[in-house]
Parts: sequence; structure tokens; C-alpha cells
Amino acid sequence: MAYIQRKTNLLPIVLLVLLSSPSLDKPLLAPSTGWELLLIKIALLQVYFSAGLQKLTQSGIGWLIGRNLQAYLLENYLWSGRKGALLIAEKPLLCNVLGTLILFFELTFWIVLFFPQVTFFYLVFALMFHIGTLITMRINYLKYIGPVYLVFFTDIVFSLKIIPGNW
Repeated sequence: MAYIQRKTNLLPIVLLVLLSSPSLDKPLLAPSTGWELLLIKIALLQVYFSAGLQKLTQSGIGWLIGRNLQAYLLENYLWSGRKGALLIAEKPLLCNVLGTLILFFELTFWIVLFFPQVTFFYLVFALMFHIGTLITMRINYLKYIGPVYLVFFTDIVFSLKIIPGNW
């Protein structure tokens, strides 16, 4: 499970950012600079971006043509007997589409910093991606990354004025 190392390192980073936040001793309605939320978003974005870069540097275009995803699914099927992994691996065109989508998602997730209006679509894709890895490979990334996704909901909460704040 060494390939999930960067995901498990994310929670201590987030907790360290929150611990060093000067906003901890202020009331919820007090103005905030928001740097804490920005740093947490950047930490999450680098997890995806580095995963995409690693796929490209280690495997080349194998992810774009689905071979690598197919190989991981078959390996996981042989290891765990997950029928979902085999069903997807038997469809090269589906592996091609999914591999390309995964690589695109990971390499472009950073745009949510500059275009927050696309955040919802990236979060939905991330959720589907992680549920897919759980179903097909028995890898539960959500227990490492799931709580960190809440940082994106702070924008929604403050923009809807559910909790007043200086955002």
C-alpha cells in the first residue's frame, strides 16, 4: 500500500495548518484572512497533481490508452477477487476513457483554486473516483482525504450566508 503514502500524509499537514491558525482563539464571526483554508486546499491539490505527474513519469501514455488502469484492475482482481475490477478490465475502451479521465482530473484539479465555480464538478468526480477505487480495488482513499474535502464546503457556507463571515 505504499502508493497511498501521499494521501495519509495529508491529514497531519491539515492538522498542523489548523493548529497554527490564529483564528482558533477568535469567535466564528470574527474576520479571517482565509490563509488556512487556502493552504489546506493547496495541500489537497498537490496530492492529486503529484499523483497525475507520477502516472505520467512512471507509465508514460499508458494511462491515456488505458493499459495501465487495465493492468492495475487485473492485478487487483487476482489479488482480491473483486469482480468489478475484472468487469472493467475486460473492456479496453472503458479503461481508455477512465484512464484518460483520471489523468485529466488529477492534473487539472488545481484549477479549482482559480475557478471556484468548477469545484462542485471536481468534487463529484473525486467522490466517484474514490468510490470506484473502493469497489474495484478495496482501497479506501476517502478515510484519508474525505475530511479534507470539507474545506471546499466552507466557501459554499459563507457564500450562502448560512454562517456570517468575512469571506
